[in-house]
Amino acid sequence: MHIVRRGSILAIFLFGLAGCTVQLAPDYDAGLIEGINKANADTLVLFVSLQKGVTPQSFPDFETRYDAAIGSFSALRTQAEARFVPPLSQAFVRRIKATAIGANSSFGEICQEDTDCINPTPKMLDSIIGTLTEVEAVHKRKGFPAASAVIAGTCGVGETAQAASIGVMQYECSYLHDVEEALFVETSLKRE
Repeated sequence: MHIVRRGSILAIFLFGLAGCTVQLAPDYDAGLIEGINKANADTLVLFVSLQKGVTPQSFPDFETRYDAAIGSFSALRTQAEARFVPPLSQAFVRRIKATAIGANSSFGEICQEDTDCINPTPKMLDSIIGTLTEVEAVHKRKGFPAASAVIAGTCGVGETAQAASIGVMQYECSYLHDVEEALFVETSLKRE
């Protein structure tokens, strides 16, 4: 199975919508991108701390950091979901999905809900929130072993990716994928 970056397909679609004379894509929101960048920086600091190894007994020392990260991404999700989505764009997506090409393509799979393609950021932020909630639960239940210096901070392919599937790195790689997609999609909405 070919792995296609969901964000790339959505960005191309949104770029096409953003370039239309009739508005089909949501407005660019610089505040949303700034918020994602700030929450990302804080969350990456949390992941660096977790890579050193943590026990369930250390969880109380981290609880407010988890709350802050999950709360920040939850607020950003609300902000992204609350923005105006042009109704014409929803009709456009429904029309594409109704065609044989749309129904049998990656587009049809990715755009299960009409807003998934027009305003995909809330769903990406949901995934981030889910990942962070799971990291919090694992930390509280059993902790994480220290990541080796070779593995820490890498989400590559091959042996590095296999090694990164151990401990907190598997969650960090998933998180990084989702936050990069959200930033890519949001940046694609900027019209110059």
